[in-house]
Amino acid sequence: MYKALLIFLFLLPLTCSAGGGAAGGGATEYTQLANNTELIRSYAELARQTVTQLNQYQAMLRNLKTLSPSGIANSEAQKLWLDQNMNGTFKNLYHVVVGGQQMSYSLSNMDQQFKLINPGAGNYSNGFDYQNAYKNWSDTTRSAVMGSLRMAAVQGDDLQSEGDVISALSDASSTADGQMQALQAGNQIGVAMVSQIQKLRQLQISQMQAQNTLAMADQGHREANAALVNRALSANTRDHVRSYAEILKSQQTESQQ
Repeated sequence: MYKALLIFLFLLPLTCSAGGGAAGGGATEYTQLANNTELIRSYAELARQTVTQLNQYQAMLRNLKTLSPSGIANSEAQKLWLDQNMNGTFKNLYHVVVGGQQMSYSLSNMDQQFKLINPGAGNYSNGFDYQNAYKNWSDTTRSAVMGSLRMAAVQGDDLQSEGDVISALSDASSTADGQMQALQAGNQIGVAMVSQIQKLRQLQISQMQAQNTLAMADQGHREANAALVNRALSANTRDHVRSYAEILKSQQTESQQ
């Protein structure tokens, strides 16, 4: 039942967004965005490692099918699947897709919060709309995943949890052919996610730089205004001191007369 194997990669991103992002909190500070860079990088590295593992397993499975008698190929494939912990590999792919969607949702919320805190910001990087950019990223990612699923003839089985994924994997791993079809779809999704996570990281870095630039500009305006106020207060203070000195001098002159 390999057809059920990977549908979770499409369904879960649709259901996870309401739960908030992996970065949490909705904070819009530059430092929070900087911290998210490392999290996105970890997803990219996990995606690359997963693609490597899938390719390595495909090579082993091909060799097994070539060398094993047809009557025992499926049982040998099942043992190989367990020995190489392929359930864990597909769980990693699951986490990359869901984690990327959560990060996109979280960063989009940060953009909204930044605009609320800085109402004059608007689209603060030469008119660039981060809200729309994150939506486009999410839609493109979903399309890439669904394209791979359609190529594997996956239908709409409703896998909503990691437990459902493991159950589907157990069904898929029962035959060598089922494993190969699942691997091909998983590899296509993994390759797409490597590219998509890199695009998400570039978008996040651009957002971080734009918000930091605006924050620095605002700080510069505040410092300039503070300097003007200080100069005005200093001038007023000098005027008051000069006036008071003149009054004292006048009073002393009058008393001497």
